[in-house]
Amino acid sequence: MNHPILTMLKAYFKKETLSIDIEEAQRLIPLAKEQSLQPFLYVVYPIKEFKKYYISAAIMQEDFLKLQREITLLFNQEEIPHVYFKGSVLNEIYPDSALRTRGDIDVYVDKKNFTKAKSIFIKNGFEILHIDSQHHIEFIKNNLMVELHFALFDIVRSSDYFKEPFSLCEKVEQNLYAFTEINHFIYCLHHFQNHLRLGAGIRYLLDFYYMLKTYHLDMDVLHSKIDQLGYKRLYQNIINSLYELTEEELDNVPKENVDFFLEYLLKSGIHGFGQESNRDNKGFAIKDNKLKAILLGTFMTEKSYRIAKYPTLGKHWFTYPLCLIHRIFYLLFTQTGKLFKLLFFKKNKISKEEKELRKNLGID
Repeated sequence: MNHPILTMLKAYFKKETLSIDIEEAQRLIPLAKEQSLQPFLYVVYPIKEFKKYYISAAIMQEDFLKLQREITLLFNQEEIPHVYFKGSVLNEIYPDSALRTRGDIDVYVDKKNFTKAKSIFIKNGFEILHIDSQHHIEFIKNNLMVELHFALFDIVRSSDYFKEPFSLCEKVEQNLYAFTEINHFIYCLHHFQNHLRLGAGIRYLLDFYYMLKTYHLDMDVLHSKIDQLGYKRLYQNIINSLYELTEEELDNVPKENVDFFLEYLLKSGIHGFGQESNRDNKGFAIKDNKLKAILLGTFMTEKSYRIAKYPTLGKHWFTYPLCLIHRIFYLLFTQTGKLFKLLFFKKNKISKEEKELRKNLGID
């Protein structure tokens, strides 16, 4: 399969540098941005037009690491156990951390410490950016985004495997924890599978490549968990796609043509915002469990979600009616359209071809 992004990545893995003219360079820039691969441009095509993307990524990575250290210092002082995940961890396993761009810091604290952690953030200059989420609150400080999680996934995208995140972790120091390598790998698989429903970019493949190369994984245990949790098809697609990019056999899976999988990732962009985004395929965006989504979003059945929206009133059972009244009126006046779509959008609108693609991608 020929594509400028694949050409760039294949050259990267072969440690080759390629030449490019200005016109081609201008066409490649938006494609790299869609995939969050801008720093790779300068590594593969070392021309001055691309240098700024690498330098900018390196500076931002340093800023993120500095803010991450500040968060850990604050949480250690207040004895709040916390764990980082996704890009906040993955950047450490790339040969050059600047290559693993990220848009935020993901940090989890358990439900009993969430309100305290939120208050610490606010006292120390973190501003709330977005609160209407089923598993985190978005903050911003120094133009950097932080997602403070009270759950790893929203209730309709989660799995029993992730109900108690600290049970999947090891202590690093004081109140800082880290997912064991195999559990972080499993987390990333589940996260990737969720994103595929709306589109997910090719950078995810690089994350899995470096996890497979640097993590000390017991492959028998990994295969057992993958089978148990329903990631087998997706995992095979990942391994075969990485073989196309690197010519390395990272695991023993059946050899299959995965052009359809690479095409889907290239079309999507990093989170489904590519120029030919798969978001046009609304069937992939359906909530897996409408009842859970309605109960949580409307009636705030999860206490941590209630506290996230109503920091004071949400703490106590006797103030729940006040929260509920406010929530219902808010939704009636602002979210009626979304509720209608959630209730009446039918799964039978998905064509047979779309169902087959979901199956082949490893979504279902």
